[in-house]
Amino acid sequence: LSRNHPLAGAPSLHWSALAGMEVVHFNSGSIGEISASAMRENNIVHSRRFRVDHMESLFGLARSGLAAGVMPRLYVRGHDPAALAVIPLVEPSIRRKVVLLAGAHLADEHPPAAAIAAHLAQVLPGALGTVV
Repeated sequence: LSRNHPLAGAPSLHWSALAGMEVVHFNSGSIGEISASAMRENNIVHSRRFRVDHMESLFGLARSGLAAGVMPRLYVRGHDPAALAVIPLVEPSIRRKVVLLAGAHLADEHPPAAAIAAHLAQVLPGALGTVV
């Protein structure tokens, strides 16, 4: 959100707080599908005026106050907190599953990658299977 937006100081917001606002998000890919689903569940309509395919376009619309931007937390690292209010959206919580696939010969072909894959399989919650 723009720093001048009335909700800019909120510690977090429910998705429903975006209802009635001009909201932009990435339309394509898994991120677009996930955010569009959460928006539909909360009767939020994505912007019909603006379409964004790049992070800077979304940031620019949000900074200018023309729209509220929805994007994953990872993408907002390094933003300018003086120009942009980043507020976590809660209720519903959105998560996506990330899967690590490795070929049968990973250890022979790329030992460092195999070591990382084995470490991740051990330390990540819900990890299934064995990486050899």
